Amino acid sequence: MIKGVDDQRRSNLQTQETRSRLVEALGSTRINRLPREIARQIAKRPKSFSVDSKKYTLKPRGQYWWLDSYSAVKKIPRKNFFGQAGEWLTRPMDKLLHSGTFQPEKMAELRARVDLPLRDRDPHSVLQHLYNLGVEAVEPVEICFKDRSQTKSANAQNHIKAIYIPSPLKKTNEERSDKKVFVYCPGRSGGMGYLSDVALNQAWLEGDDVLLLSYRGYDTNMMGYDPSQESMADDIDAAINFLILKKDYKPEDISFTACSLGVDALINTLAKRVQRLAVVDTKENWGQLDLRCPFKDLGSIARERVKQTIPLLGALLQYPVWAAVREKPLNHHDNLDFVYPYVESMDFLANIEGEQSTSDELIPRWHTEANYSRARDLVNRSKGIEPDDRKVSLLHLPDANHREVSTYVRN
Repeated sequence: MIKGVDDQRRSNLQTQETRSRLVEALGSTRINRLPREIARQIAKRPKSFSVDSKKYTLKPRGQYWWLDSYSAVKKIPRKNFFGQAGEWLTRPMDKLLHSGTFQPEKMAELRARVDLPLRDRDPHSVLQHLYNLGVEAVEPVEICFKDRSQTKSANAQNHIKAIYIPSPLKKTNEERSDKKVFVYCPGRSGGMGYLSDVALNQAWLEGDDVLLLSYRGYDTNMMGYDPSQESMADDIDAAINFLILKKDYKPEDISFTACSLGVDALINTLAKRVQRLAVVDTKENWGQLDLRCPFKDLGSIARERVKQTIPLLGALLQYPVWAAVREKPLNHHDNLDFVYPYVESMDFLANIEGEQSTSDELIPRWHTEANYSRARDLVNRSKGIEPDDRKVSLLHLPDANHREVSTYVRN
């Protein structure tokens, strides 16, 4: 099912000077959903606040025996005079793949900008940003785990930071017993506040809890570490285990919103869980997957990066250079086959060229459509075999760039 969206629906937030800061950010029609006493208190608070993080250590329990096998995040080596040139000569695609996709060094420079918005800075600034929007019941957490290179879980590269936000619309124990949570997996920007406004509109004000997470190698105290597909997938894996083991959510009550590179990490994460639990004949069913700007696979993105970086020779070099890469990346496009049978529904968001011919400058539209077609094939394949009411939809946003699609909020 393809749904059309007009331009006016992409940005409809209205600000009113006489209302609170939360009204200014989220719109008057949505603030009215909050309990009246909470809305009245928002404008009367001090301008800043502080809250201590809680630390949780994940340990193997029951069917989650793999909790001590997370991928390590490697320290980025210091470059000598010939180091960068040698890397280009020996592993040109890997260099392009890492610099053009993961960008830990560029992200460090971005986080140092003075004019960077609060929600894109360090985790403490994200907390202040949420507080400014009227969100008080926040719990910053550190999720600690072991990795494959260490026997102790006390070093910086084996924990992630996250922010857990319970919805203000659920107060009684009866209501909390049926709780649901949305996990937000950011893209290349890597900051846990990147999708904070989406989370507040999409889930928090609708009565669902929220978990914003970071990735090792992107967080401000881990900028010197080298993230990878495996480490990012394991970071989401740790966040899921935190919600199940420490917050007592059921897998079917966990939904996900992921953008760009975060889609790759999320699909790889869920596929790994399906394969692991199949060993002990156990299944996990999940809620909704909201996938924004997904690419077909990391290999396709890297080949296009070669064409953009070396315009004259890129078209000729993309395939032989890719064939020379030592470690092939995970292919989340194939992993959709593992994930689809265990999700309630799956939505894709993509841009479509409008009258002004604007488009996603990072991920071509055909990538999203390729993922959508693959999911639709899975739907058609299951029909006639057993009842299947799972849904797959594609939403086109006219004249939207990459960031606008990533941060789009349905009304």
